[in-house]
Amino acid sequence: MQNPSLFRDRIPGGDRAVSTFLYASLAGLLAALLVPALAGPARRLGLVDLPGGRKDHVGEIPLVGGLAIVLAFAITWALAGMPLGWPLLAAMTGMLVLGALDDFHFLSTGLRLLVQLAVAAFAVMVGGVLLPHVGGVTGAVSLGLGWAAVPFTILCLVGLVNAINMSDGLDGLAGGMLMVMLGWLLVVGALAGLPEALLAPAILLGAVVGFLVWNFPWLGARPARVFMGDAGSMALALALGWFAVDLAFAYGEHVPPMVFAWVLALPVIETASLMIRRLWRGCNPLQSDREHLHHYLLWFGLSRRAATLWLLLVTFLLGGVGVAGWLLGVPGVVLFWVFVALGCVHLLMMEFGLPRLRSRLNVQ
Repeated sequence: MQNPSLFRDRIPGGDRAVSTFLYASLAGLLAALLVPALAGPARRLGLVDLPGGRKDHVGEIPLVGGLAIVLAFAITWALAGMPLGWPLLAAMTGMLVLGALDDFHFLSTGLRLLVQLAVAAFAVMVGGVLLPHVGGVTGAVSLGLGWAAVPFTILCLVGLVNAINMSDGLDGLAGGMLMVMLGWLLVVGALAGLPEALLAPAILLGAVVGFLVWNFPWLGARPARVFMGDAGSMALALALGWFAVDLAFAYGEHVPPMVFAWVLALPVIETASLMIRRLWRGCNPLQSDREHLHHYLLWFGLSRRAATLWLLLVTFLLGGVGVAGWLLGVPGVVLFWVFVALGCVHLLMMEFGLPRLRSRLNVQ
């Protein structure tokens, strides 16, 4: 089953690559301007992140980065003449509102998960986002999902939303990973000969870069001036998953699905490992703690900026493995089992290796 894409580039005439670059640049400029414009109202409304508990930043940080990105994306996309993308904007808005409510007042994990499932179901049933199969993970023949395609796609979207949300623990980390992963999607689309699929992801990438102007610790130890918030991480993760499925299936099957799994690998593996460890201990898999990989990098002496840069490098390299495997003709079954093995290594390292090393070194 294939679904027609909602994002086909309809720019009349001219150089499509130049047009895409200009629209992405416009989105970046808009996002960079919207962040300070929204910061003042956010402070007055109390939409700020306060230090304390697991949060060790200084001062009240406005949680408007996600809103700035989504607004910049929507405005630029409208200017580009992409009216058929309303289901994505509606789904992103749903996640944005859910995240904003969670930023204002912590929602129960059950309610948050229920709304995420509803929004993901809307994406599948109305937006046509669907994973009909997962490629040749068991051999040469693609493993079709049949009736399970709809619930499987919903769970994948919700999983990615929570994976990106849980990764948002350092200045510039979630936004930086989104930037790298969107960049890889553009590379994959270009290599697959699908330039008409690149406008929407490029516009979102530009908006994320505009946000990072205020969120990434570019110079020395300068802290972030704004956070993405749950609103931003959820909305952008949904769009990221939507674009990945769109590239994999909406234009014909040019790229094996496992390539996109590698592009999204770090937050997916990190979150799956974290949830398994929590369940192992009888804890709520969606609860917060300080046992993410970036926490260990900080405990072992890396600065927050260095930890962010290392994790962005890992994100880039994992995406490169998937793309290189595709270009070199590595079978999907090999990419799948190497992916699974990497996840198992990560799980064992995080559950046994790093905690023991931390204890042996007496790191606090």
